[in-house]
Amino acid sequence: MKYLKSKLFTSLFAILLILSFCMAKPAQVHASKAESAKMARWMSICSSMADNIEKKHFVYSNGGTARTYNSAVKRSRRSNCALYVSWCLQKYGALGSGQTFYIRRGSSSIRKNFGHWKKKKVQVIRVNKRASRVNLKKGDVVLWSGLGHTNIYAGKNSSGERLWFDAGKAATYGHHSGSRFNNIGKKTQGYLNSKTVSYIIRIKGL
Repeated sequence: MKYLKSKLFTSLFAILLILSFCMAKPAQVHASKAESAKMARWMSICSSMADNIEKKHFVYSNGGTARTYNSAVKRSRRSNCALYVSWCLQKYGALGSGQTFYIRRGSSSIRKNFGHWKKKKVQVIRVNKRASRVNLKKGDVVLWSGLGHTNIYAGKNSSGERLWFDAGKAATYGHHSGSRFNNIGKKTQGYLNSKTVSYIIRIKGL
């Protein structure tokens, strides 16, 4: 009798485990699909913003710029690495309209024209490690104080090389200030592997 009760208990426990797994799996699948959709939207924004800047004949500049893409189209048609990233984040909703930021070469802090980050939207991570040692997540905004530079990590290509959306001077025809953009992304930037990542701005839920 004791043996039968033990067998029955074991069988019931096994059935409960199976049921709990089956109930949890749809929720996990749903969460995964939601994250995938958010990533697709973020990458699409980065890509379309890059295309628009190139098609509208923007030039690289650190002066005479506008805080929003729409204002820049109407006025100066000037951008740079940090503005491109800021406009992408504005479009996604992780920054408010007109909110921008950048990191100055040699600086240990992020300069921004607003008070606080949207904590429900982004996580700001202090890193200070060589890029080759940093576990970047696709979609991360990366700030490099040694370069005074900001770009967006776009995952890896089939060869395992890191890809970037990058609106620095190297993304222009002449590779200098005042030159027109023609190659914002996605592209490899192998030299970055030996550079130091200062901060990562990670969009939550990607």
